[in-house]
Amino acid sequence: MNRIGTIFWSLVLGGSLLALLLGYLGGRTLGGATAPALHPKPASIPAPPVARVLDRALRGPHSLDEAEDERDAYESMGDAVAVRPTGWAPRAFDSRHDRPRIALLVVDAGVAGMPAHAFVRSSIPFAIVIPSGGGDGDIGFEARRTGKRILIDVKDAEPKGLALERKNGAIGIIAPGDGSPVPANIVALPHELAVDPLFSERPVFYRAARARGARALTRDITIDGRDTDPYLDAMFLAAMGIARRTGVALVALHARPSSLAATERFALRARRAGIDIVPVDELARGDSKND
Repeated sequence: MNRIGTIFWSLVLGGSLLALLLGYLGGRTLGGATAPALHPKPASIPAPPVARVLDRALRGPHSLDEAEDERDAYESMGDAVAVRPTGWAPRAFDSRHDRPRIALLVVDAGVAGMPAHAFVRSSIPFAIVIPSGGGDGDIGFEARRTGKRILIDVKDAEPKGLALERKNGAIGIIAPGDGSPVPANIVALPHELAVDPLFSERPVFYRAARARGARALTRDITIDGRDTDPYLDAMFLAAMGIARRTGVALVALHARPSSLAATERFALRARRAGIDIVPVDELARGDSKND
C-alpha cells in the first residue's frame, strides 16, 4: 500500500514540475516574439543641435518689447544710440589725467507741468529747456531764480520773444526735438550755446550754428526711452561709457519723477567713478571753428 502511494505522489509531483517547465518555456517564447527590446539600437545617429544666434535689440523680435505690454510714448531706438559729429568733444582727452564730464538737459520742462519744478529745485545742475515765452507755470522764472541754465526751444519761436528770453538770461537755443525745421528767421548768435537734439550723421542745425560762430553741441543719449528703473540705470551707465571714451556726454531726459530719481542714483555713482556732472555750457569749451 505504501509503495502505491509513493508512486502516485511521485507522478503528481513530476507532472507539476513538467507543467511548470512547459509554462516557463512557452511564456519566454511568446514574450520574446512580442515584447520590444528594452534598449533598442537607434536607426541612425541624431544630428547635433545647431546654435541659433538671437540679436537682442530695444525694438522688434527678441527685444524688451516682448516683456512689456505697454509701450512708452517717448521710446525711440534712435534715442538709445549715440551718434556725434566731430567738432565739440575734447580733442585730446586723456582718461589717466582728465575727469570725464556729463551735462543733463531736461527737454520738456516747459510743458510737463508740476514735475518739472522738482528738477529746477534740485542741486543737480540740470539745464532746463523751455519754449519761447516761458511755458507752463512759468518754469523759466523759477529756473532763473534758482540759477539753472536755460535753453530756449526754438520751435514756433519768434525773434522778439527769443530776444526777450536771451535778455532774461537764457544761455542758448535748442532745435526742435521732433525734427521740424528751425524757422528761417531764427539764428544762433556768435558765442551762444546751440544744441542739436537729433541723432544724425548730417546735423544741419549743428553745422549751421557752428558756421555762425556759436558753441554748438549735439545730444549724445536720451536715458528715459522706457520708464523703468532697470532701463534708466542701464542708459545712465551707457552715458558714463560715452563720457569715459570721449571726455564728455550730453544727456537728455524728460521731466518725470522716475527720471529724477534715476538721476539722483546716477549722481552718486558718477561721483564714486570720478565723473563730474557739470552745467551744459561747460561742455562747450574751446574754439567754435567750423568742421
